[in-house]
Amino acid sequence: MIRTVAATEYVMPLREGGSLPAIVAGDDDGTYVLKFRGAGQGVRALIAELVSGELARALGAGDLAPGLEALPDALAAAAGLPDELVERAARSLLEAEAAVCISRGYAYATALEAALKLKEVTGLWAEGFSAADLRHGPRAAALGLPALVFHAGGPLAGDVDGLERELEAAGSSVVSIGPGRPLPAAEGLCEELAPIALIVPAQLVAERLAVLRGRDPDHPPGLSKVTRTH
Repeated sequence: MIRTVAATEYVMPLREGGSLPAIVAGDDDGTYVLKFRGAGQGVRALIAELVSGELARALGAGDLAPGLEALPDALAAAAGLPDELVERAARSLLEAEAAVCISRGYAYATALEAALKLKEVTGLWAEGFSAADLRHGPRAAALGLPALVFHAGGPLAGDVDGLERELEAAGSSVVSIGPGRPLPAAEGLCEELAPIALIVPAQLVAERLAVLRGRDPDHPPGLSKVTRTH
């Protein structure tokens, strides 16, 4: 018997001609892939793109105008975080040998970017993970490590919250970033736009941590704006 689930939210668009699936949230609190078998190219890919696009339209996805209007204020608020909050977060990473950066959905990209900035600017080895991917095995290595956790809301927010609690229970020092969090950011922004503001506190923390570790955040060693490849 085929179970029927009503789609309630459009989470991620189908991309690259159908080779990466669209993702929707269902009325049973689950998330589902929208993809036709063999839809990597050709007519089936076009059908999959059409269906996912119309689903997005029906669920109201794509209207970012209200969020875009709120974005400048959200960025200013994130950039103006009190020094004591940034200092506290940076000092929680000062003695660490490694760290993890975690989120899901649109803010997964924020976790990856934050990890990159920590490596480049501070010399701290950091890795970015989707909360779902971390549970598949790396979790065993991450328990006890300091963590930057990014909260963007959306249908996957509960999983990020749950993993943050697990890390804290295992003794990890957690820097929690998002609306209403110890490092507040992205207040009033939708999940699609939240990552733009969420990265700002992480950048501030990376800058402060670099100074605490005796590094010049404006001149990271070995980093140049142009990388020659052969």
